Amino acid sequence: MEYICHQTLIQLLTVSHMKLAKIIIFILLLSLSMLSFPGEYAVVVNKANPVEEISAKDLQKIFLGEKSTWPDGNQIKLAVVNSGDLYGVFARDIVKMTAVQFSMYWKQKIFTGSGVGTDIKFFKDGDKLKEYIATAPDAIGCIHPDLLDGSIKQVKII
Repeated sequence: MEYICHQTLIQLLTVSHMKLAKIIIFILLLSLSMLSFPGEYAVVVNKANPVEEISAKDLQKIFLGEKSTWPDGNQIKLAVVNSGDLYGVFARDIVKMTAVQFSMYWKQKIFTGSGVGTDIKFFKDGDKLKEYIATAPDAIGCIHPDLLDGSIKQVKII
């Protein structure tokens, strides 16, 4: 009888440990999916824009409409892809919001008039955003690195 109880206890512990191990693995995989890895997105400007690098803080201010001019005084034109995984990564990493929060932020700014003077355009895909930036000298946006080509310039985030 004692052997059976001991064996049952070992089986219960083994099952409990396996369940715990599965939970730990799930949590680790979930946390890995939330990490940002270099190369997930590229911040881009028009080739004519003299800006080569930008601080993460200035980038956040630009995309929140708190900084609206380039060093030369020209108005910054924001370009945002508002769909897909890149949008979520962009919102999380650059403006420190979820994609939904960022979308609501701009809807509220536009509705209340506090976004007046900010030139922001939303695009369904990175190709359209890239085309726009290639033709708009003061535009800035975020695209997948695979879309980089000679028509636009990547800006280094410092």
